[in-house]
Amino acid sequence: MEGDDLPLEKLLERYEEGTRLAKGCQAKLEAAELKIQKLQPNADGEDELVDDDSVEF
Repeated sequence: MEGDDLPLEKLLERYEEGTRLAKGCQAKLEAAELKIQKLQPNADGEDELVDDDSVEF
C-alpha cells in the first residue's frame, strides 16, 4: 500500500478481497489436513482413507 496512489475505497476493496481469499485458502488447508490425518496404511502398506474416528495421532 505504501507508495500506491490508490483511493481509500480501492484499498478497502483490495483488503476485503484479500481477507476473503485468505479465508478460502484456510478452509482448503483445513480440509486437506483432515484428509491427510485420516490416511492409514492398509495391509499392502499403501495409504487409504479411513472413514471413522479411530485414527490415532
